[in-house]
Amino acid sequence: MKRTVSALALGVVGACATPPDRIAAVAPPAGAYAALSCADLRAQMTDVNSRLGIASNAQQRAATGDALGVFMIGVPVSSLAGTDRETEVAILKGQADALGQEMIKKDCV
Repeated sequence: MKRTVSALALGVVGACATPPDRIAAVAPPAGAYAALSCADLRAQMTDVNSRLGIASNAQQRAATGDALGVFMIGVPVSSLAGTDRETEVAILKGQADALGQEMIKKDCV
């Protein structure tokens, strides 16, 4: 019985939303931004950074909500409600990294 409760507790904690600063970037395909001009790269970077900020804030709220939910009632409420945006944050981080690298390569900075 004790092992079942421990396994269940680990499963619940493992289902919690990850804070945005602990999410690894997912790189886009190589050369995804190679054809863009410096002006286009800057515009894309502005857009990606804006969307990343919004997604990161939402992800932080989900992580906080899950932590409180697990503490109060034993359930990661935000993750169960579908507010976890980990994949979006990972993709946007990867896009921002790739755009930054392309801007450096083209001396757009």
